Amino acid sequence: VKVRFRSSALSPSLRLADLSVTPPTVTIRGPASAVDPVKEIWAEIPSDVLGEDREITDEIALLAPAGVEIIPRVVKVQRTVDVRRRTVTLQRDIVAEDESVMVRPSHCTLTVSVPRSLARDSSYLAQFQVSLPSDTEVPDNGTSVKVLLQVSAPQGGRIIHVTPETVSLVRTQESPSEGSSE
Repeated sequence: VKVRFRSSALSPSLRLADLSVTPPTVTIRGPASAVDPVKEIWAEIPSDVLGEDREITDEIALLAPAGVEIIPRVVKVQRTVDVRRRTVTLQRDIVAEDESVMVRPSHCTLTVSVPRSLARDSSYLAQFQVSLPSDTEVPDNGTSVKVLLQVSAPQGGRIIHVTPETVSLVRTQESPSEGSSE
């Protein structure tokens, strides 16, 4: 029995470590024309980073060629997954939901670790998000409030560093007519 990852954008970054398959061999039955060419049977495991740095065990149904019976049909695959990673630096704007609140500084730099095969995938990198705590109250008297940024990462992404980690929020004192021409 051979093991491989299901094909995905993440697959090229993954490597199996400490792999064991139980049972390591299976019996196949069927017409000689279907059985003779079969030299190996494949167990396809998920292409994810859930097994990174820890041992994981799954029961995997084997992929049988047409007209062939496999005994047993399911094997136990125990493994650790090594993820080849790349460090990427991302710039993110920080915007308050309330337009009358000014954020200083208005952007931050994220240093992140991502699976190598996704290091240039803009839709994956866009999932690294920076936000402000939703329960922060900003006073009306012009006093600033310091808040810790909240950062979310997609599956397989790791936050290494956020610069700055905190920002200041201050309510602007713009009058409603400012900026309008009548």
